[in-house]
Amino acid sequence: MLSRGMRNVYIKVMSGVMGLLLVAASAWAEPVVVEMKDGAFVPAVVEIKPGAAVKWVNRDGFRQGIVGEEGARFRSVSLRQGDAFVKRFRKPGEFTYRATENRAMQGVVIVR
Repeated sequence: MLSRGMRNVYIKVMSGVMGLLLVAASAWAEPVVVEMKDGAFVPAVVEIKPGAAVKWVNRDGFRQGIVGEEGARFRSVSLRQGDAFVKRFRKPGEFTYRATENRAMQGVVIVR
């Protein structure tokens, strides 16, 4: 049987371990999928937790890329139909992005 002090230490250690496991689980979870189709991002707004990823898939019949705006520093290569681009977001914030070939095609990733 553990003493009262050792029980408290055990509980604190296990709480920390469980917290790390939850963070690791969110980091290894499947990415949220955003499709590029019919000249739009679907869905245009996604919300994820820090450490999670977004996967953009080009469903349109022409090449297009993705570029982050306003401090969102990421850029894909030009994606052919069926190609995908994945970006992991580690810090909280709102990250706007657009298609490289169509400035009106915009989206937002909210990380919180």
